[in-house]
Amino acid sequence: MANVLFIVITPFQLMCAVEARNVFCGADKCHLIVIDRERVGHPSSEHLTRTIDRHWDSVIRLQETKRRGLPRTLSRLWLTFKLLIHLPSNGALRNRAVFVGEPRVSWLRALGKLFGHATVWLDDGAASLFAIADMRNSRSYRLPVDGLPHMFTIFGSAEIEAENAGGIAHNRMNEHDNASAMHARISRGEAIIAGQWLSEAKLISQEDELKYLQAVKSALKDWDVTYEPHRHESQEKLDLIAAMGLPVVRLDNPMEVDFGEREAVPELLISWYSTVLFSARTLFPQMKVCGLGPPLSDETSDGLRQVEIVYDAMKKAGMSLVDPQHFDQFLRDFPARK
Repeated sequence: MANVLFIVITPFQLMCAVEARNVFCGADKCHLIVIDRERVGHPSSEHLTRTIDRHWDSVIRLQETKRRGLPRTLSRLWLTFKLLIHLPSNGALRNRAVFVGEPRVSWLRALGKLFGHATVWLDDGAASLFAIADMRNSRSYRLPVDGLPHMFTIFGSAEIEAENAGGIAHNRMNEHDNASAMHARISRGEAIIAGQWLSEAKLISQEDELKYLQAVKSALKDWDVTYEPHRHESQEKLDLIAAMGLPVVRLDNPMEVDFGEREAVPELLISWYSTVLFSARTLFPQMKVCGLGPPLSDETSDGLRQVEIVYDAMKKAGMSLVDPQHFDQFLRDFPARK
């Protein structure tokens, strides 16, 4: 029986870790490390807490500072030392593999090499699309070792798996899938807007973001619609959204988990470029998903490149991508409401 280590930062990374654990680990002992960037009470911290299930052999939660530069470097050195002290007690100092939820963070990549014979990358939203594109262009992916891929991602496909012999494996979310979720009835006339931190990330102005939301809200006048925010959206913006008459509802769980616990899922899920459009579409194919494609800032940035890559992936996946100012035209495919 081997030991396998999982290191995650966000709730979605943890969902992917659960999937990978159930797909690849069999009788292995599985240990979870959660790197908290938010304090207890923050939506991100609470979602992580509720997503940790009882099937881990051990769980370690470490608090990382949000301050960049030297404070974060020192914090990570201290946390690494704590892991070197703690992991031997679980036999997890050197593992069959380390599944890393955030491949962009050099510290986590270093932990993967320090504690594992192999490192497997999990998903963290659009960062996975970057990694897949880079690996395919450079052909730098490695083939599966001991049955483990180099990357396990919801953005995979049969084509990508065949191209690299499974080095980039497709996460089909089968372990989160179940009969009740697949066949949950549709709540006709219900729509949910999954928020994003567009203006907070300086991709568009807050004024434009609210203007686009108002256009979508007006088009959905005959629908029962709620706005379910991203954990990093500002309270100031959410207050303005509520003031325009759009109910703001914070979920206790990640949206995919919340949907799975409902007797009926919404007929329509709308968002800007959120990963939830991909995951919800996989888990609940009976639900219509729609991406909003607003004009973005003209400034060149990694953030804009990330959004453009997500939009391109949405189009390739056959998702609807709609200009929010013409959302009423998209709704013509739906029957009249109320």
